[in-house]
Order: sequence, then structure tokens, then C-alpha cells
Amino acid sequence: MGQRVITIARDSGFHVVISGPNEAMPGMPHIADLATHAEHGPLAGIEAVLASGLAARWLILPCDMPRLTAASLTQLLALHVDIAAFADPTNHSTPLQLPLLIREAMLDPISRYLDSGRRSIGGWLAEHTITLAPPLESSEAENINSL
Repeated sequence: MGQRVITIARDSGFHVVISGPNEAMPGMPHIADLATHAEHGPLAGIEAVLASGLAARWLILPCDMPRLTAASLTQLLALHVDIAAFADPTNHSTPLQLPLLIREAMLDPISRYLDSGRRSIGGWLAEHTITLAPPLESSEAENINSL
């Protein structure tokens, strides 16, 4: 599954970096969680990639959406805002939590959220203005837990 996500990211024109431990995807560049929020979940991984200074804009992809396509990601990539996500196919006014397009400028708000003891991507997104891309097809938005 991870290799498929890597292919999709590369097909979308992005350099691929794995958030997490080196053993997650051997042979790929990795960014570990910052010491202040180590093992605080996926949002801590997003914080770490934003803090890396490697890019000003990041496409955060989940490893568990097997039907996601590079073609769909072009809609998200066309948005030039601080935070963008696909609209949820079942409720077009709310964002899917991932995939997420996010600018490095969101590092401080994420760090403050994690400092408060909260860890939820959805909770953090609910506190910010998210630009919504058109929803994915329902089948493309499914993750492996819902198949």
C-alpha cells in the first residue's frame, strides 16, 4: 500500500518524504516526529515535515486510500492557499482529513494545538479555514478500514 502512495505522489510531481520511523518504508527519506511531540500521532508527523524546511508547501497523503489517483490530486494541487482538502463526498461542506495540502506557515498553529494536549487532525482542521476541492468519488475516498 505504501509503495502505491509513493507512486501517486511522484506522479503528481512531488518529492516523497515519509513521516515516521526509518523502518516504515526502508530506502525512503524519513522525517521523524519532533522531540516535543514524539509519538503524538499523525498531526505530529505533519508538524515534523512542516518544521523540516524542505518545502513551503506539502501534500500530505494517507497510506490507506488504495483508490486515490494522481488525477484527482491535481484538483487539490491547483489550490494556492494555506490549507486545502477534498470535500467529504457524504457532506460537501466538511473536509476529508486527508489528503491535505498545507503550507509551512501552518507550523506554529499545529505546534500550539499539540502543545495543548490535543492530537486530532480533524479537531485542528475544525479550527481553521479550509479551502475545499470538489469531493472525490465515494469509492476513491474509501480507506482500507471501510472496504
